[in-house]
Amino acid sequence: GLRDSGGMKLRYSSHSVADRALVLERGQRRAELHLQGVGELWLVVGLAGMATSAPELEKCQGPYADRNLAAGVRNAIAAALSERGFMPEAAEPVWLFRARAVALAVASERADNAVATEFDPLTDLY
Repeated sequence: GLRDSGGMKLRYSSHSVADRALVLERGQRRAELHLQGVGELWLVVGLAGMATSAPELEKCQGPYADRNLAAGVRNAIAAALSERGFMPEAAEPVWLFRARAVALAVASERADNAVATEFDPLTDLY
């Protein structure tokens, strides 16, 4: 919700970090799957690499208009990784800031290249 703090509006998420990120590991390899809200849209950001360094791979899926749909996609990706030997871990995600940067960059790029999808035959054709 929003809290008024002397004219500045702060937005607090109602979802915990654990709600928004899944961590999976296979040996020294780590994969993090993050749900990132950008405006009213949701993205799934996947990061992978060695657990002790910066991510080597970055992938973004979406945008999705619904958080639950994005979470379903994230969970399906996690299931596919589990079939390849990655195991869910209770560890905290370590690449939160990178996931946010990827989401914002992708959202900005997509906004710059937005496709007009509105069509009204009564005004667009006459």
